[in-house]
Parts: sequence; structure tokens; C-alpha cells
Amino acid sequence: MFLRAGAWLYPQLVVAWRLKMATPMLGRRLACSAGALILATASACTDHATLASLPSLRVAASATVGVEDAVNAPARVQIELQYDVDAFLEANGECALIREPHATLAGVPVELVDPGQTSEGEGDDGRPYTSCGIPRLEALVDLPRDAAADLVIEDASMSIRATYEPGTLVPRRARMVYPMEWSIRTGQIFTFEWSHPEDLETGLQVWIGSGYYDRFPATPISQDGARVSMRMPADAPLGDSTAIQIVAGPTETYDWGYVETCSGPDSCIWSATNRFFHTLAVYRVLGRVSDAVFR
Repeated sequence: MFLRAGAWLYPQLVVAWRLKMATPMLGRRLACSAGALILATASACTDHATLASLPSLRVAASATVGVEDAVNAPARVQIELQYDVDAFLEANGECALIREPHATLAGVPVELVDPGQTSEGEGDDGRPYTSCGIPRLEALVDLPRDAAADLVIEDASMSIRATYEPGTLVPRRARMVYPMEWSIRTGQIFTFEWSHPEDLETGLQVWIGSGYYDRFPATPISQDGARVSMRMPADAPLGDSTAIQIVAGPTETYDWGYVETCSGPDSCIWSATNRFFHTLAVYRVLGRVSDAVFR
């Protein structure tokens, strides 16, 4: 079965479940899981899946910014090798675990960050299950919005080539202008620059809080093109676990589409969101805080 459309929109582990099949490979499969790779011996992980062995292969790419990345850190382009997990388990009795392929995105190296985790357990109903993670690669790169990006993923069995249209792998993000870090005093005016200025023509929503659900709205006090200035509320939650969430537009949206130039897998897709989320350190100081707006 395919992963449900939209499950790959966030950079998180996506698993597919299947009732566990009795197999003598169980010990090796657990030893070769991503969590045990450091401890596993070379002989324990000699059987690796190839790109060509992944049934109904689909390459899913999306770009984001890490919630704790530095202000000027490059974007994270994550690439998932989605496959029909049930079919692979039926044929092999274990989840797919791939070796690191040769991969580049716009000439930048793409690294394997998850070869495909495997875990087994027992559900609430007492029935055993096998959980297969999806192999995932990542590139740290800021792609230009006005140029296409070529993706190449190769191993001995297959060559995957896809050309992503301009802007499809450029995430929405806020870059701090003043102060130059994600650390702001209560009452302080801070300024950020939005990566896609045209988004601001249809609206801007900003929340400050300790999580996605525990948050309160904040109102911009000025806007100059892509630069937006706001005052950190005096009653904002203190500490380094506070977060800022920005949605450019009237509502939060998720977009995705097929890549027309795609050879090798069954399909290639991209996804994007107009939401930006980042951790924020908020602190309080004694004395008057400057009201100057940085331009």
C-alpha cells in the first residue's frame, strides 16, 4: 500500500504497519535497523535493498527549515524513497534497508540520513506487527527561486533523474534582521524578512507560544516590502522553548504536485507549505527597551 497522500509533508518518520510474519531473519533484521547500525557487524547487514528492488517506487521531495536551525542556516531538502511496503515484505520477509546511493541535487551532495528503520512490537490488541520506515535522504542547500533543480540518485541497479521546477524546493521562511538571532526580549521590537514577499499581499498571521496548540496571536506594527516588524508581547512565555509560527496568506496551505521530468521510479512528487515554525528564546530584562524599528 502507498503512504497516504500528504503524510510526507512534514519531516517526520513515516511508517507502514503489517502483521509480523514468522521468519528466521528476525534477529538480523533487528540488528540492521537504523537504531542499531552502529552496533551491527558488517556481516549482519550484508543484504541491502537496491533502488530497483523497491516496488512501486515514488520519490517525494520537500524543503523545510529545521525548527532549531541558525538564522542563516541553509534549507533542508528532504527526499523520501516511498515504496509498496506490503509487497516488499511479502517478497523478502523484512523491511527494505538501502545502502547510501550516489545522489546530488543541483550539484550539491545528498546524504542518506535514514536507510529505512525497522521495529517490531505488539499492538494494543495483542497482535504483533512490523514497522518499516521509509528511506530518507537530505541535502542542505539554498536553491534559487528562478532556476530548476536537477536531482540524481543512483546505485548499481537504477538511475533516478528528476528536474524540479523553479521554486518548488524553496521553503517559506523568515530570516531575522534584528536582532540577528532567535533570542528576543519581552517588549522588544524585532524585524524579520519573509522569503516570498508576494505571499504577504494576501495576509500574514503570526503566533507566539510554547507549542502549536498553546499559542496566542501577535500583530505586526509595520511592514516594508518583505520586512515585517513586531513587538514581543510583555506577557510572552519566557524561556528557550517558546516558538514562533508564521503563516503567510489568509490560511495555512499545503501544495504538492508531480514532477513532469522524472525517469527511473514510477513517479516523482514535491510538496510545500506556507507555514514557518521555529523555536524562540524569550527573556525579560529590567530597564527601558528601545522602540526603534530596524529598516
